[in-house]
Amino acid sequence: MKEIKYLAYYAPIDDCEQRSSHILAAYNFINYVCEQIISLGYSITMISASRTQSKNKYYGSRVEKVNDRMKIHYLPTFPKGSKVYKLLDIITLRLSVFFELLKCKKDDDVLVYHATSYMTEVKLAHRLKHFRWILYVGEIYGDVDLSERLKKKEMSYFKKADGYIFATEFLDKIINQGKKPNVVLYGAYRNEPSRNIVKEDTKVHCVYAGTFDARKGEAQQSVLAAQYLPSNYVVHICGFGTDDDTTNILNMIKDVNRKEEKVIYEGRLHGEEFIRLLQKCDIGLFTPIADAKFNESDFPSKIFSYLTNGLRVVSARVVPVEKSMIGRYMVYYDGNNPKDIAGAIQSIDFSKDYDSRTIVTDVEERFRKEFNDILK
Repeated sequence: MKEIKYLAYYAPIDDCEQRSSHILAAYNFINYVCEQIISLGYSITMISASRTQSKNKYYGSRVEKVNDRMKIHYLPTFPKGSKVYKLLDIITLRLSVFFELLKCKKDDDVLVYHATSYMTEVKLAHRLKHFRWILYVGEIYGDVDLSERLKKKEMSYFKKADGYIFATEFLDKIINQGKKPNVVLYGAYRNEPSRNIVKEDTKVHCVYAGTFDARKGEAQQSVLAAQYLPSNYVVHICGFGTDDDTTNILNMIKDVNRKEEKVIYEGRLHGEEFIRLLQKCDIGLFTPIADAKFNESDFPSKIFSYLTNGLRVVSARVVPVEKSMIGRYMVYYDGNNPKDIAGAIQSIDFSKDYDSRTIVTDVEERFRKEFNDILK
């Protein structure tokens, strides 16, 4: 049985001290890719670059067997309790990734989840060992950070890979100039069975699930849109962010709710709690600052979280979404005016037939065929 090595920041979502899990969307995405690899007849060794959040405890290298087809190799990690430890952790990560990849043989398949922390080590190991490098690119971090220097470094790195998994067709166009083997994967195409949740009221429930990052403005726009919705609509806010971003969101919700409670803060949910929240809602929201640079290359995986749970989706009109295979199923608004977001939400006609899970199934079938071709 052929083995695929998979380098990523990966750890069980509830193992927050020994190994810090990546953000929920990335965790679900990585799990989904692993499921697909196994279902196509391969085994996986996950090389986990996840780091500890402990302030005083060192965790060494260890290998954990998940099942007969998958094991996780956790790289060593130092605690976060001092500047010296933090520096040691950075150095240890980079060296561990490098020496682990040096164990690869020529033509071994190595799937790498793009992260700026180990770019140099991956590139150098690939040059020395000539393994077959398949790179997942979900976004260009230089665009998010507004750093041309970082973007230039990333673009140079991307070109060295032998094949790609892209989050959008747009990324293929700007990165894959050599027309190397590639497949587009928008998110985890894993339909969730209906939990048959009975709503406690007759209101239309909307949900925003994702980052509170003020640079992206997604959560903020969803909160502001709520004030322009009639009383039979409610908006749920679920996600994560820095302490400052979270405080900002809570203050915005408080301001919007002064006259009438339109927004419910759900905190950070995952697993069954998260699924049940989505399935008690009717509409999923993707509401970024529409003209931000990173929207040109970033497909929001939250859209598939909504679709796989049966929701309709209201989205900003951004190229990666509108030009995607599912673009025609979205309800769009233009610009950054919260009134327009509220207008798009109210425009949805619930009397029309709609089955988002069938949409997801069709996209998944195409992905499996193309992904299998790359692995072969």
